[in-house]
Amino acid sequence: MSAVQSIEKNTVYDTQEKISIIEFNGVTKRYGQATAVDHISLNIKEGEFLSLLGPSGCGKTTTLRMIGGFELPSQGSIKIDGQEAGNLPPNHRPVNTVFQNYALFPHLSIYNNIAFGLKQKKVSKAQIENDTNEMIEIMGLQEHKHKYPRQLSGGQQQRVALARALVNKPRVLLLDEPLGALDLKLRKKMQFELKKLHDQLKITFIYVTHDQEEALIMSDRIAVMNQGRIEQIDTPQQIYNNPNTLFVADFIGETNVIDANLLHEQNKEVILKEFPQLIDGNKILVIRPEHLKITHNRNQHERIYLEAKLKNVHFVGSKKVIEFVSGAQEIVVNLSDDEQINHLNENVGLSVKKELVRIL
Repeated sequence: MSAVQSIEKNTVYDTQEKISIIEFNGVTKRYGQATAVDHISLNIKEGEFLSLLGPSGCGKTTTLRMIGGFELPSQGSIKIDGQEAGNLPPNHRPVNTVFQNYALFPHLSIYNNIAFGLKQKKVSKAQIENDTNEMIEIMGLQEHKHKYPRQLSGGQQQRVALARALVNKPRVLLLDEPLGALDLKLRKKMQFELKKLHDQLKITFIYVTHDQEEALIMSDRIAVMNQGRIEQIDTPQQIYNNPNTLFVADFIGETNVIDANLLHEQNKEVILKEFPQLIDGNKILVIRPEHLKITHNRNQHERIYLEAKLKNVHFVGSKKVIEFVSGAQEIVVNLSDDEQINHLNENVGLSVKKELVRIL
């Protein structure tokens, strides 16, 4: 299932009746003269799966580390479960973290790795045994409980790291690119397992990733970060279909970013007729490749028609990626593998529903 299909099937996440478990109020984090996080305000609701998404260096991991208590804000405040976090150390916060490298203890069995946090808390032996075995069962690790980390696969080690964090019953689970070390097939499998686990346990997951498809598949909401700021926070559907900024439009999924001023004159006339607001100032059109269709009908109701020249065709599994050029603009169209295409360098018509065109 593609990320687009996944977000279309997800129900809209309702934050109205949820209480905030994490609150950022004007939080800034500086390292010397460099600003890693720049005055962000953010409410994370109890029980939601929120992803912090953005390129390397955008501030997402620093944001996560401030929630965990591994970094302190230079400015602003963070509340956890209604209380000021202040200088509260990590072990006194109702959160646990799963890191990309898992950080398992190589000299301890899987059972003792998972039980480690409970033993540190001096929980009773009976409670340790009950809670540890329960988490081993949830994670499907029963046959591995007496093994050591080196004897497990990457996916199994990931489950152990999750179990060790979750056995402490945190209010919030922080996940810092936990699937980054896995191969593609296992990574995709673990994405769905993580989402299933979240739905089962109903605790707050805050997930850091630079993989936009991963965020679209798993999240209730996504906070897209760029240069230390949150550019947009919303459901996957809204982020994908209604990006607020050019950065979000370009970063999330494939997209055609078309400068209205550089369109072929004939195309420009058509566009301006349908979107007269483009006349005032320099605007761009954002159109997803899967929303464009090849057509010979200029007068389709509720659709915009563009003329373009077919440039290249790329076979990508179950779809064809078609490159066109319209005036000075390159346009990409995604077609299913069984759809017919024209000859190279041939002029064709492209159409798109007006409501699927985003103007920025």
